[in-house]
Amino acid sequence: MKGKILASIFLTALLALSTAAGLDSNITLNLTVPGEETLTLSLEKVSENGKSLTVKFTDTDMALFQYYFAIASVIKGFEFTVTDIRPGYYVVNLGKGSLKQNGNYYTLELLSSVLKRNIDTTALASYQGKESMIVNVYAEDKYLRTFVAIMGTDIAGVNLKEGYMTAFVSYDELLALHLSGFAIEVVSSDVGILQLEPEYYTYPEVVTELSQIESDHSTIAKVISLGTSYEGRDIPGIKISDNVGTEESEPEIFICALHHAREAATVNVSMYIINYLTDNYTDPYVASLIDNREIYIFPVINPDGKVYDDSGGNYGSGLLWRKNRQPCTGGIGTDLNRNYSYMWGGAGSSGYCTNELFRGYEPFDAPETAAVRDFFYAHPDINVLLTYHSYGNLVLWPWGCTYDPIADADDRQVHEIMGTQYASYTGYTPQQASDLYICTGTTDDWSYAATMNDAMPCFSFTVEMGNEFYPPVSVLPQMCADNCEGALYFIDCVDNPYKVLGGTPTVTITNPQNGQTVSGVVTITCSADPEIAKVEFYIDDTLKNTDTSSPFAWDWDTTQYTDSNYTILVKGYDSGNVFQDDDSITVTVNNGQPSYVVITSPQNGETVSGFTTITTDAFGIDTVEFYIDDKLKNTDTSAPFEYNWNTKSSKDGSVTITVKGYYSGVFKDDDSVTVTVKNKATIAILSFLVLFLTTGIYRRR
Repeated sequence: MKGKILASIFLTALLALSTAAGLDSNITLNLTVPGEETLTLSLEKVSENGKSLTVKFTDTDMALFQYYFAIASVIKGFEFTVTDIRPGYYVVNLGKGSLKQNGNYYTLELLSSVLKRNIDTTALASYQGKESMIVNVYAEDKYLRTFVAIMGTDIAGVNLKEGYMTAFVSYDELLALHLSGFAIEVVSSDVGILQLEPEYYTYPEVVTELSQIESDHSTIAKVISLGTSYEGRDIPGIKISDNVGTEESEPEIFICALHHAREAATVNVSMYIINYLTDNYTDPYVASLIDNREIYIFPVINPDGKVYDDSGGNYGSGLLWRKNRQPCTGGIGTDLNRNYSYMWGGAGSSGYCTNELFRGYEPFDAPETAAVRDFFYAHPDINVLLTYHSYGNLVLWPWGCTYDPIADADDRQVHEIMGTQYASYTGYTPQQASDLYICTGTTDDWSYAATMNDAMPCFSFTVEMGNEFYPPVSVLPQMCADNCEGALYFIDCVDNPYKVLGGTPTVTITNPQNGQTVSGVVTITCSADPEIAKVEFYIDDTLKNTDTSSPFAWDWDTTQYTDSNYTILVKGYDSGNVFQDDDSITVTVNNGQPSYVVITSPQNGETVSGFTTITTDAFGIDTVEFYIDDKLKNTDTSAPFEYNWNTKSSKDGSVTITVKGYYSGVFKDDDSVTVTVKNKATIAILSFLVLFLTTGIYRRR
């Protein structure tokens, strides 16, 4: 047992600690559970103080002790912690914080066990010496599954329907599970080397294909780097957006795969999503997602583990490697999905390097997770995080570190609705992560916890796909297509995940953008809540088209209109033809008339004083700069383009006003007028009037 073992439904156990006559270093531990025989262990005492008792357990003692103490999480602070492991025994610290002491007797409330201990181990004799076996451990509820996780078991997947967990175990781990009372089915007593199929991506293939996607779709796809792995490999990813080279204030989604090297199918799914988005930009719905969001996808978070698992990165032998390749005391590798900071170091992880669940020596000490953290904090507009794992056919959301649900009712409901909707595309089971078993230091717990007090938190999900790490390649096409549907739904939700809570159904124009200049045939697209059954499209209040199927869109031929500004209006109706919502934007049609900007006031040769508003008439322009005698005074980015000029900032006399018009940063046109500034005469007249009136008042006295 590695980590903290704690408990949750109550019964009273009696701990009798007595010193054997003449042997201060030996104690007898009697643990009494109502309805069962007393467990008596003879242990060597290492130390004792007012807060704790430290003893040594043999392997068999530990397995039996785990059974009594580990079925769930801590209620009132009682814990025991393995502080050292040596060949043949464990050094264990027993906390006294919640024990009631009466002399040498201690009482403690523990979870009632539903297991029956298996004392007879003869059936396991044939497995002695085995280093790696695949077993099914029958654990019907989340408490028993948490017990298995707390034991440091390398859990591969969970079959909720059949009530078992598939795990990789050694003989010693098999023995501990058996003695703890679990029914175990040995699936394979000798885990051989798996032969990988060429349909699975290698790390170099991912790098090459991402580069090719960028080349083929350079206007919407850009290869980016998350950071560098422990062995110096790039952690590659791709950004997909319309202005892909610019960091815009658009909602963002973070999608990643392969925290665990052996979860090969997750790479295929993430690459499928990338290709689907970039290959289907001509589809109005896909285009509306790409044009209004920034989509970040990282197919291989753990490149070192992937290369090792693929036998050097080439088509070869799968080694079922889980962790990264960062050395630690006694072994190699950190479990990246136990290395995140939120509730790091708790149940479902291990503090021992040789364990498959080794969490690292401190949060984010793996360069791969540190890279995720740094990218995440540099992109505060990430509203949804989706991390792909295998396997189990599950859609999970926080919390995984506790059985308690998310405290904020709206946040909890958004997670439930989004997770359930994703599962509807894949046939997976949607649930809170801890309904599987308690697990700490995970990606999705961390990303939600880091933002849960923000106005817009990051809604975070883990998808456990499929039934094995290397499923038959025949199932990959459907697995990829189904999960792509779920990913598209999440991308759609990114603009405001709270919209899934409902209320009045909404309809929003997604293309073109407000203020945009358009020409030719323009596809007007809009996003609409599921309750919207019909959308009407209007140009300047004239109905032009009605669409009754989602995604709602209409191709507007602007060549039938004169170059000018037009209002696009959409109205949404429910299935009963009841109006629900509308949205409108203004666009400029320009099918040949050149862009221009003209000063309309003041006129050329006019005399001005005080504050004078410079006004313009512009077409095909989105930015106007205002110059006074070649000095830039103001920049206006919204029509009507104007500048309120204080003429007193200029000397009296002839002054040249110049305006320069731009569209998307490109110069289009300019215009100039010359005016005469005259402020001093006005000031002199005012001074004379003041003096005259003052003198008159004085004389009347």
